[in-house]
Amino acid sequence: MKEPHGAFRYAHTRFNSQSFIFIFLAFALLFAGAVVFWEIEAKHYGSTDFDLFLSVVFVKKTDTETGYALDAEVVKQNGTLILTADFETLSLAGNDSVIRVSADLFKNTVTGRVYYYGMAGTLEGRISPDFVQGAFQGQGDAKIFAGGLKGSKVQP
Repeated sequence: MKEPHGAFRYAHTRFNSQSFIFIFLAFALLFAGAVVFWEIEAKHYGSTDFDLFLSVVFVKKTDTETGYALDAEVVKQNGTLILTADFETLSLAGNDSVIRVSADLFKNTVTGRVYYYGMAGTLEGRISPDFVQGAFQGQGDAKIFAGGLKGSKVQP
């Protein structure tokens, strides 16, 4: 078997599976169709706010190397975020001081970008009139991050 390299070598050799349980579940729910399939129809105008829970795992390489595994700083972060879905422009967006989301909507899918502390990543997910969920991942120089988000419509 070919050995992984770089930051992924660390993740491959040193990560315990508990670090990615939330991320695995996010991907599993996303692709298993946990959100009822729904297409954006012409009758859905205006915008809707979604109150989200999100979780991110961030791995940063340190300067030391021991054998096949790199020493790394692992940070797990949970938080909340409000995203606004605009059904006229077919967009989903929101941000705070740590994370920024900018995505497009097509039928019931969400695809776009996530910026975590300035590092760019990709986002894929699902949306319905009442729920939005997605999984994201990205990398920077000697850094990687991955996470998931899930939320429901803010009731007026």
